[in-house]
Amino acid sequence: MKKMFSFFTISVMAISMRAAGNDIAAKLFDQSSGFRLHEGKVRKQKLIFIPEIPGADTGSWRIVWEKGEKILELILKHPIKLPPFESKIRIEMEIECSPGATLLAADLRLQDAEGEVCMFNSNRGGRYTGNITAIWEIAATGQKVGVSWGRNINKKLDFPVSITNFAFLLQQPKGDITIKSLRLITDPQEVQAEKVTP
Repeated sequence: MKKMFSFFTISVMAISMRAAGNDIAAKLFDQSSGFRLHEGKVRKQKLIFIPEIPGADTGSWRIVWEKGEKILELILKHPIKLPPFESKIRIEMEIECSPGATLLAADLRLQDAEGEVCMFNSNRGGRYTGNITAIWEIAATGQKVGVSWGRNINKKLDFPVSITNFAFLLQQPKGDITIKSLRLITDPQEVQAEKVTP
């Protein structure tokens, strides 16, 4: 059963993006130009490309822990500028935890137009296993920022903003997680349940 958990006030095989006609699949899920690890050797972590089919240049990314540190930072080689949106944008990431791996948090980090890096994290304290959909929603106006660093810090998002990296925290530094998909959905519509009368 797939579990969903949301981040702040606000879910990498293939990537799809429904926003302004942009397609960023090749950037993140291409073997040569997707992600890199921050201090992977020092933290005893490995990033492994898993092709969709043998010999393919596109696929998913598996992160393997070999004891070491519990936190991992996955950096985009080419930051993704968020497309224009009117009210909010939803970012969904599908993650698969191997047996024995328990994810405590997944953080999204955005860099704004003034150089401030803003972090949006999960409701820490949960324990997530198996297949997970992590969700972040970012508002066009009035978005609260808790933790940030970098240049021109003012605790607010100055648009345009770009996704620069993600961070993951495991309960224990063992096992692996696979990033299966990432979706950006602009101005998602709320689904209203239809009233049923007997």
